[in-house]
Parts: sequence; C-alpha cells; structure tokens
Amino acid sequence: MFKKFLVIGIVICSFFVGNFCLASIQLISPSPGASDVPIDGSFQWNSADNADRYVLGMNTSNMLVDNIPASSCVSGVCNFYFIDLPSGARIENGLSYTWSITAYNASGNAIGYSPVYSFTSEPEPPPSCHNTTACEPELGETAQNCPECSGGGGDGGPLVSPLKAASLWELINTLINFFFIFGIVIGPLLIIYASIIMMTSAGSPEKLAKARTIITWTVIALIVLLLAKAIPAIVKGSLGG
Repeated sequence: MFKKFLVIGIVICSFFVGNFCLASIQLISPSPGASDVPIDGSFQWNSADNADRYVLGMNTSNMLVDNIPASSCVSGVCNFYFIDLPSGARIENGLSYTWSITAYNASGNAIGYSPVYSFTSEPEPPPSCHNTTACEPELGETAQNCPECSGGGGDGGPLVSPLKAASLWELINTLINFFFIFGIVIGPLLIIYASIIMMTSAGSPEKLAKARTIITWTVIALIVLLLAKAIPAIVKGSLGG
C-alpha cells in the first residue's frame, strides 16, 4: 500500500511541477536583513544537485542575471561577485536589495529555488582628509565637508602649512622674500629715526653715537638682505635650473 502511494506521489509531482517539488536552495550571504554589506562582496548559496546553471533574481532592480554556471560552485558553495553584475544592477552604497536563486538542469527545467533575502549595502564613506580632492575646495567648503582639515574639532587632523611651500627650496625663498620686504620697509624708517636723533642731538656725543650705530647696523642689515636675495638665484643658476 505504501509503495502505491509513493508511486502516485511521484507521478503527480512529475506532472504538476511546482514549488513543492523543487529542491530548496539555501542562501548563505548576504544573510536576511543584513546591513552594511560591502559593495565589493558577493552572493553565496548552497549548490543544488544536478544543477547546470543558476539564475540570480534581484527584485529591486527587476533584473535577472542568467546563466551563472555550475562551475562557480566549489565544495557545495556557489559564489557570484557583485562586481560581475551587469552595469544596471550593480550594488551601490546605502541602498536596499532583495535577491533569490533558481537552479536549472541541462534541459532548462527549474530544479531548485531559494527564499527571497533582503539586505542593505554599506553607506557612502565620509570624505577622507588624506584625499586632497576632498580638502581642496574653498575654505568654507573645506570646514564643512572635512572638518578635520581645518585643524579644529578633529582628532589629530593634519595641519596645513600657511606658507604653502611645495619644497624646501620654495620655503627658503618664501622666508627670504618675507624678510627682504620687511627690511625694505623698516630700513628707511630706522635711517629717518637716526637722522632725527642727529638733528636734535645739539652736539651730544651720546646721541650722535646712537644715531651712527642705528644707521650703521641698518645699512649692514640691508646689504645682508640684498645678498640673501641674490645668492639663491646665483646658486640655482650654477646648478642648472
């Protein structure tokens, strides 16, 4: 009697192929309800016996990835990388997706199916302060998009040099130019100040000596600045550029 029912069941299943007659495929990763799934990850599921190919269904994008060969399965586990998805179905940051797997035999008949799992991909990473393009915009945008770049509110954010020198040579030239301009402005003022002391000294040896000292050291400082301004150009020219 039992054998008769078994035969009848097999006959019914062969004529009315439905979900109850198909093998169940277990999905491994991403797990149901998973969040922060890396966008460079992959789909993993258990292989089905006698499967020739698999079809990945992504309900969110209404797309099917057909003809995933059974050769993608190793030791009973099948693997399909996100990067191999068609361009219109690529996994992007911060979005929710659903996926399922259907197995087909060499004759093109479905022989297994899986449940539908959902997952959410990892969010878009924040701008990195080590990324120059994230910290290059205007000052207001820099502070807004990458607060650490402005030097405030960050945990040890990189400091930005106010001299904006790309090399040691440029730094030296910047310092020399700064002191040269400072000397050109202050030097004449000191000479005028010494001249006033001399005119108001009324023959006082101490005031005359003070005025001469100011003038002497001012002239020496200006000569040093002129030499400092010229020497780097001479050295750079002698080195060929």
